[in-house]
Amino acid sequence: MHLKLTKGALKFPLQSQPRFYLFCGPLALVVLLAGCVSYHAQPLSAEKAADNLAARSLADPGLQRFIAQNGGRTGPPWTLQKLTLAAWYYHSDMAVARAQVAAAEAGVRLAKERPEPVIGFIPQYTSNAGGLSPWTLSYSLDLPLETAGKRGKRAAVATAQESSARYQLAVAAWKVRSRVRSSMLLLWQARESEKLLAQHGADQAALADLLEQRYLAGEIGLAEVLPSRIAAGRDRVALEDAGRQERLAEAAFASAIGISARALADRPIDFAAVANAPAEKLLDETQLRQWALQARPDILAALADYASAEASLKLEIARQYPDLNLGPGYMWDQGADRWSLGIGLTLPIFNLNRGAIARAEAGRSSAAARFDSLQSGILGDLESARAGYLASRKSEKTAEEVFAQQRHELLTAEARLHAGENGRTEWLGSRLLYDEAASAQLAAFVQVQAGMGAVEDAVQRPLNQEDPIYPSPKP
Repeated sequence: MHLKLTKGALKFPLQSQPRFYLFCGPLALVVLLAGCVSYHAQPLSAEKAADNLAARSLADPGLQRFIAQNGGRTGPPWTLQKLTLAAWYYHSDMAVARAQVAAAEAGVRLAKERPEPVIGFIPQYTSNAGGLSPWTLSYSLDLPLETAGKRGKRAAVATAQESSARYQLAVAAWKVRSRVRSSMLLLWQARESEKLLAQHGADQAALADLLEQRYLAGEIGLAEVLPSRIAAGRDRVALEDAGRQERLAEAAFASAIGISARALADRPIDFAAVANAPAEKLLDETQLRQWALQARPDILAALADYASAEASLKLEIARQYPDLNLGPGYMWDQGADRWSLGIGLTLPIFNLNRGAIARAEAGRSSAAARFDSLQSGILGDLESARAGYLASRKSEKTAEEVFAQQRHELLTAEARLHAGENGRTEWLGSRLLYDEAASAQLAAFVQVQAGMGAVEDAVQRPLNQEDPIYPSPKP
């Protein structure tokens, strides 16, 4: 709705001096402009941004405050929970999501604002006034008003969009946390694998040396020595590759947190979250399904998007009703007071906003379809993750049985060696089989932990309730 004050002409006697009235409009404008927000430049420098990235540290005071505000304990060791909080503080994905929340909040404020009135002031000077004042002061005023509750409906759209942005922040937070956990698992696996490979390489080298001595003594032929030599060389290459994999895992881990590998070096890391065996049984399938299909942040964001589409449709329907143009006016004309009131409105003749309404209806249908598609995909992800986890547990049990059997055989070989019933060659062979079984058990355990992570990703929440779920909107 628009209120418009018609232009009026105020004529003064020749002897009057209308300087005060001439400057009322500009003076009011100056007063209004004094309350405006000033622009503050924030130049973006690639060089400065790179320096800031390199300067990030786990000892940063701001990070320590953020950890404390979100229920974490400051100081070493660095657990999965605290490293997740560090990633929420530093990672660029979180900065983008927080910026989107801030933009959505500003959108709510914008949607709730009333249209500003527009005032016009036009002084005129007449050279031949015929004995009257040569000055004529003309004013126009436009007071926009809206019908059918359009402002409230516009605010409802913006509020739903803000809710969606906040849930998207939680989605981004979960993805960051998931990457931190998976990269922590890979780093732990790389370090443990390097230890096992080092032990296997030492045992293989000892066996190769022993066979070499027997060959030089003429006890065995060259054909019995060559496989051991090749295996020892292969172990040295594997150990070097394991060191390379560890360095890559460290870099990936630091990147998942949002810091440099140098900032993570020599920090005491507690790998208990990925090194300890998970619970024998998952939570109830019904509970997991409820979390996945009803409480995931992206599900809630999709519901907020649907609410926004619904509110947009209501807004477009309300826009069918025209806004009024009311023109109250006053004119002082040579001693006569003249009052007027004009009413104008847009005639809904040609389209009645039908195109915008159709587009809003299509948007609502699209939002509903996206929600159904999201739920369907989530259900498939949950079932696949759950099946993968259960299968990995079976493989782990098999690996544990093989490891236990090899451990028993190694102990038996050690006892026979001490009793003089067999030689060192047989004992080293048992050691190598034991080392290989330990590596197989480690690989199976990592698969279990990866399967647990997949289940957590399917419900987008940690199954350990001590871990945080959602971050603070502001760092």
